[in-house]
Amino acid sequence: MSGLFWLATSERERQRARELARALRQTESRDELGVGSVRDALADLLLPGTSTLHTRARYHLFVPWAYQQAVARGGKRSLSDRLRDAEAELISTVKRTGAADPTADADGLIGVDAGRDLKRMPSTLYWQGLHVWGIRRVGGPQSVIERLLARRRPQDERDDDGSPLDPSVGEVWHPNLPPSPPNHGEAADFSLTFDEAEFLVERLTFEDATRSSALAQLVKVPADHGAVDQLWEHPAKRELDQPTQFVIEQGRRFSLLMHGASWTYNVELARMRESTELTDRHRASFERWASAAAGAGAHLAWPLDELWAVTGDRVPPPTRTFVRRWQDLLVSRGPDGLVDDPDARALIISRERRMKGANARTVNAKALAQWGGRSGTTPLDFRWSTARRLIADIRAGLETGDAAH
Repeated sequence: MSGLFWLATSERERQRARELARALRQTESRDELGVGSVRDALADLLLPGTSTLHTRARYHLFVPWAYQQAVARGGKRSLSDRLRDAEAELISTVKRTGAADPTADADGLIGVDAGRDLKRMPSTLYWQGLHVWGIRRVGGPQSVIERLLARRRPQDERDDDGSPLDPSVGEVWHPNLPPSPPNHGEAADFSLTFDEAEFLVERLTFEDATRSSALAQLVKVPADHGAVDQLWEHPAKRELDQPTQFVIEQGRRFSLLMHGASWTYNVELARMRESTELTDRHRASFERWASAAAGAGAHLAWPLDELWAVTGDRVPPPTRTFVRRWQDLLVSRGPDGLVDDPDARALIISRERRMKGANARTVNAKALAQWGGRSGTTPLDFRWSTARRLIADIRAGLETGDAAH
């Protein structure tokens, strides 16, 4: 029996393991050439606490509210079972609200089809991000926090007036967490109120892990964030501080550099499949990349030490070596002929074999036959396609307050 085994020693590593497992279940993994460590390091600097699995910003409130609801219900059933009930009810409520009110914002609902049978509820998907943003104040996996909450009895916690306190407030969750709306059980969508949006901005602004990020700076900028395809194309980029602009530039150059390697890999697979149609199509895409790379000129010959300085020790030496060798070939031989260059092709093939071993498509006929025709060809965006939606949600909430004034 074969399988993937991961010894996770921290909460962040557990989150990465889950995302890796999800990627491997997909028919076309994006990280074909093993540059995910660079991608994730830059994404965590620029857009901390985000994940490709995130959909809407209000989940950062929905999840704590679901926990509060589960704790308040009490009973003999486990807290995890009560939490699943609360999250399943939220799915139904958002669906019902969206069906009844065409103005309700229900797009991005996790579990819209699976409902109560959803395997991974939003609390799991947002767990790490809630801690990075400072909304969840206690570290640790869900199971540990749930045991902590389950051991405490709400009736034993009372304020100065003798009213019961929810033990999840002020300890696990940030004390400024906005309360759930009075009608939360009857109607809910993803539109943030001004107070809710302001709370999220406050967390991003003051948490050590987020305060210097592009994410924390952009939520304060009125702009059509959702219309920007890449972070480095953002019209407000020059308003960001210099260290952030530097990291963004590292991301821009790295994304362009490695996009050519991805197209070279796809052309190689198309050749091995003896598909003239796929070969021609991917070669045309490579040629468009080569034109862009030629236009970038010296920008792609930049000292990689700048990149490694910001990513730190998260990028292993073999990955650094692969990136440097690809850059050396680009600089010494130019971008146009790399797709046919024997050394460039050998580098791409050896990298895939190092990453996948016997399962590499370039050595495994069955894996090649199962190839969908293109793999990892989307330019790296360091989770911007996810984060821009979250930023747009927060900006929309802030603007409701501006309109009121």
